[in-house]
Amino acid sequence: ALNLVRYGQDRNGMSFPVKFVSWGSGQDVLYAYLLAPLVGMFGLSPNMVRLPMLGFALLTLPLIFLVSLRLFGLTTALLAAFMLAISPWHVLLSRWALDSNLLPFVFLCAFGCVLMVRACGWWFIPAAVLLALSLYAYGTAYLVAPVFLIGAVVLVLREGLLGRNQLLVGLLAFAVLSTPIGLLVIVNRFGLSSIHLGPITVPHFPVVARWEATTLLGSSDLLGSMVGNLGVAATLLATETDSIPYNVLEPYGFFYRVGSLLAATGLLLIFVKRELRFETYALLLWLASA
Repeated sequence: ALNLVRYGQDRNGMSFPVKFVSWGSGQDVLYAYLLAPLVGMFGLSPNMVRLPMLGFALLTLPLIFLVSLRLFGLTTALLAAFMLAISPWHVLLSRWALDSNLLPFVFLCAFGCVLMVRACGWWFIPAAVLLALSLYAYGTAYLVAPVFLIGAVVLVLREGLLGRNQLLVGLLAFAVLSTPIGLLVIVNRFGLSSIHLGPITVPHFPVVARWEATTLLGSSDLLGSMVGNLGVAATLLATETDSIPYNVLEPYGFFYRVGSLLAATGLLLIFVKRELRFETYALLLWLASA
């Protein structure tokens, strides 16, 4: 962030990269770009580095209230905001300036915009922009965001909520903003040289990109990797821990060891109470995409 504001380059001398080379396998850039102006004005310090993440985490509380209000009403909205505020996962997230921790806030903003499409179709455009920006927040969004966008388009068109111009502008915005990430995947998948789009750099990494080592994108055994990843996910959801101290507050898990049970109960109630409408379909779409 300091190098970006001083020289327009990262610490490896690349001008405005779409992903930092960092230690070799890549690091997401959105948090550093948001941090750079603050570092430029107030200097580099631990408090300044952590401040934006704390701010975004605090903003998530009223945002989750507004989203839940639109989904389920006032009582559930108050409960959702309270439960997030006391979630050990959210407390940890708000105090750790990890670049990836920005994704929940950005994606929740995008989801909220999708819900607002019912009121006005032009909300689809900021939704598409935020989904594209989520690609720069964390590599796991490379698949989740496009899948969610496709599903959201189907959903809003089925409901007749979107005009042609609104759809085209939104999709164009997503395409333009996501193209550098698409080029990044191609460059590193096929071992191509770095690409320069004016001042923007699409870097070639000196080692295997992290998303290829941790997702299906670089797997030669898709079925085996998928089964293994689903097993890891099931274990994390069941135990609420991966035993890594900077990922989880022991012994509480992400929500006092009952988070997954509460989520499953809420999911069941959507079907039992037959609350299947545009907003809840969007929520189920987010869950399915993830």
